[in-house]
Amino acid sequence: MADWTRDAAADWAKGKDAQWLERGYGPWSIRVDGQFAGWGGFQREGDEADLALVLLPAYWGHGAEMFRGFMNRRAELGIGAVSILLPPSRSRTRGLARLGFAPDGELTYEGQRFLKFRALG
Repeated sequence: MADWTRDAAADWAKGKDAQWLERGYGPWSIRVDGQFAGWGGFQREGDEADLALVLLPAYWGHGAEMFRGFMNRRAELGIGAVSILLPPSRSRTRGLARLGFAPDGELTYEGQRFLKFRALG
C-alpha cells in the first residue's frame, strides 16, 4: 500500500477486526512470551478462508507452531478449504505439500503477484 498512513493503518485494523463479527473468524494478535510477535489467522477471500501469518523476524522460528495451531482450529471455526498466498520470491514451497497444500495458480492483489496454494477441508 503506497499511502500507508496512521489513518490507513487504523482503517486496515478495523477491517480485520470486523471480520470476527461478519464471519465468526479473523486474524489474531500473536504474542510469544508476552511480547508482540505479529499477527495471523483466517480471513475471508472469495469462497474460502485465507490463512495469513506475519511474524516479526525475531519470531520466524515460531511460524510452524503457529501455523499448526491455526489449522487445528479451522474445524471449530467452521472453515473448510483454506488458501495461502506467498510472494514468488518465496522459493521454498515443497514443504507445503506435507501440510496438505497444493499449488492453485497465481493472483494479483493490489498490484503484487502471489502464488496461491490450497488445502481442502
